[in-house]
Amino acid sequence: GSSGGATMADMPTALLKAETIDTRNFDVTAYAADVLQHATIKDLYEKDTALRQEIRSLDGFLQDLVYKNYSKFINATDTIKKVRDNVVDIDTKLQALSSNVDDI
Repeated sequence: GSSGGATMADMPTALLKAETIDTRNFDVTAYAADVLQHATIKDLYEKDTALRQEIRSLDGFLQDLVYKNYSKFINATDTIKKVRDNVVDIDTKLQALSSNVDDI
């Protein structure tokens, strides 16, 4: 770039293809060897900064997801309890009605 800093095109292949880290067949040894052979300290620092930001973002997303799903779980549990209580109440009323019908 014109700023004198490394551009995306200047970064080593391994740093540009960081999404491979998320695959099952990620080869940490090959990744580390490529990075150590081709990356500058500045590349590594920038990648470290980017990864830390991504980790914070994903942590926040995960916490939000857990909170929302926990809230839904609690609401579903409360709803099931209310339904169960209503069924018990209906059962009691049906038994009383059955007794009244038997008396008639």
